[in-house]
Amino acid sequence: MTGMLNAQDIVRRANQPADVPIDFYVEASLKHESPVFRSPAQYEILKSKLLTLPPGEAVRTVLLVGSAAGDGVSTTAMNLAGVMARDSQRKVVLLDTNLASPGLNDFIQSEPVLGLTDIVYDNLEQVPFLKLGSDNLYALPVGRKRMNPIELFQSDKFDRLLSLVRNRFDYVFLDAPPVLGFPESLMLSARVDAVILVVRSGSTRVEVAVKARKTLEAAGAKLLGVVVNRRRYHIPDRIYRFLFKRS
Repeated sequence: MTGMLNAQDIVRRANQPADVPIDFYVEASLKHESPVFRSPAQYEILKSKLLTLPPGEAVRTVLLVGSAAGDGVSTTAMNLAGVMARDSQRKVVLLDTNLASPGLNDFIQSEPVLGLTDIVYDNLEQVPFLKLGSDNLYALPVGRKRMNPIELFQSDKFDRLLSLVRNRFDYVFLDAPPVLGFPESLMLSARVDAVILVVRSGSTRVEVAVKARKTLEAAGAKLLGVVVNRRRYHIPDRIYRFLFKRS
């Protein structure tokens, strides 16, 4: 079960980008055993809020990040991206930016393919997106080349890639490594419209989640809210208030 904290804050209307064609993609399918789309109802709620926000506060690029490994960021990112693309004309892309522990590979049936690091390292002119299923859902895996993440995300080539996906897709979701211990997540948080923090009920300590929130805010990130994975309706309201108490 997945629940959301401060869901009313995860509401921003997205500007529609120009209809730029996606001219290079490879068909891929999801693994049957992957936990994607098993409980889409909560993601539908999040989707509706993202689509019904007041004008002037556009959110089209969203970074999903946890405080520690195992928070379920990749599952959350894949579910949210999939629900946003389902039964609509919106084009959605998921970028795997977790070089330390790529999550996208856990969900797709595909041999190792070109991806983010290959684009930057080899200066590729075309972006090798994966098209997932029949919906307008695309993905870009980490890639096969090994790179220093700081070097990668500081590069002009990555800036151009981010600009390209902004122009080609209605929504861009980035699956990032834990914010505590991976400075590249803070770098990425400053380059997107907003950030969603993912925590795991019964696993993520409240003080760790609070530290992650404060770290993101200190870096200038626009925190929309928190997604709580594996919620069992037993988390006291006082913890919610403590987590979101403004300093």
